[in-house]
Amino acid sequence: SSQDGTEGLSRALPIFSSMARIGLFLAAIASALLPLASSAVAKHKVDKLPGWDAPLKSTVYSGILPAGSSCVESKCYDMQEHYMFIESERDPSKDPVVLWTNGGPGAASLFGLFVELGPYMLSDESRATAEYNKTGVPTLFDNPYGWSAFANVLVINPPPPVGFSYCLPAGPSGSGTSCGKWNDTRTSYHNMEFLKSFFANYPEFLENPFYLTGESYAGIYVPTLGREVLKYNEAKSAKEPEINIKGFAVGDACVGSKVNCGAEGPRSTVEFFRGHGQFSAKTHALLHSWCTPAELDRPGPWSPSCTQALKVMDKEIGGYFEYSLYDECWGENDLVKGPKGHPRQRA
Repeated sequence: SSQDGTEGLSRALPIFSSMARIGLFLAAIASALLPLASSAVAKHKVDKLPGWDAPLKSTVYSGILPAGSSCVESKCYDMQEHYMFIESERDPSKDPVVLWTNGGPGAASLFGLFVELGPYMLSDESRATAEYNKTGVPTLFDNPYGWSAFANVLVINPPPPVGFSYCLPAGPSGSGTSCGKWNDTRTSYHNMEFLKSFFANYPEFLENPFYLTGESYAGIYVPTLGREVLKYNEAKSAKEPEINIKGFAVGDACVGSKVNCGAEGPRSTVEFFRGHGQFSAKTHALLHSWCTPAELDRPGPWSPSCTQALKVMDKEIGGYFEYSLYDECWGENDLVKGPKGHPRQRA
């Protein structure tokens, strides 16, 4: 896992296909300016989303807010962080504000918004519709289980230059290293500075219950930001508003241990699937015979015998739905395809 002093952005992940990125980019910049009540940033209000022909399900904002300044190796940077804010479809004035961030480090949180939890979804089918064939714009689908059905969803993209976030003086066209070296401490500081900017622009949501959520490396981002919020609430002046934080949640989280960050060896995968009865005791014994403890604890390279044992395990496991192991879903393991004809495997 990345700790203080590491360069998180050096491991930035290519999240979107090119067409999906274009669609999301248009969604971020093609907002119309409408009259606006409250103190929200008027120019950030979104009139419509490319690929979605119906009226928006609730009010949506997309824009850039300042996220503080810092200096690294004698160079100073002003952070500008991209966010999307989707008001609740139920009661925005009372429903909680739920912040979401993906991890990486380097993963744009628009991926989670448009593929996992948002009101509008992108999928492989987005480029298989008649409308896409006509316009070249991926189709957005309604997600009846989106979090905005019951909450105000705030999606952030930390740290700059992840997603459409950037820093000055480099600007939006800067490279992945244009904002200096990142570590967890610096990231949490700028995430907190962004929160101050957000609530300064949307003060009507200060009294709403506030939750932090995320996945993957957000297992680091979320609790460290939560700590910053608590420190801020304790040290703030009487004139500064309190942030009504109630809790946090992380899924599939990297929490800094040897088994929860994805970059380590296959041991956790082996024991998880064996513990759920997804491959045989015979193969489990084979793995521990053909793979040394050191091989199971590192991401590679492995000996030919260990590699073969892992392939045997993968074949026995077959296809599975990574978000719910016991659900029936077409898919495939990330190492090798399951046997043809598997009930959860495409033919």
